[in-house]
Amino acid sequence: MGQQQTLLVLLSIMIVIVAISIGIKLFNSYSINSIKQNCLSELNYMRARSADYYKTSQYMGGSSYGSYKWDSNSLAAYIGMDYNDTNGVETVNAIYTITVLNGDITFLADPKDQAFETNIQMDYNVDTQVTTLTYPE
Repeated sequence: MGQQQTLLVLLSIMIVIVAISIGIKLFNSYSINSIKQNCLSELNYMRARSADYYKTSQYMGGSSYGSYKWDSNSLAAYIGMDYNDTNGVETVNAIYTITVLNGDITFLADPKDQAFETNIQMDYNVDTQVTTLTYPE
């Protein structure tokens, strides 16, 4: 093989390696974004269901504006999730913990992907309907 052919082979190998590394990097960034969006979707679902639970009469399985069974376990049961204070709620994307204090609910999502260094937190006040969201960029 001549010198020119060897250089062409080395150049093509380098191009393939660069293309593969860029592809892996793009895949990882899309994967992280997808998990974040799924976590936000699940948090929004839990927030909407908690507002339903708060406003629903106790005779229909709700909390009657916080006057009846206004705690994490009852809220999670209404949402349709198996919740315990030790492990929280586990889904495909994350492990969620729910904290209920008066009219404030805090949902904390701990994504299962190791690329996340911080948790996603949603604070929701059922009286004022104000939602505060904290998540990594």
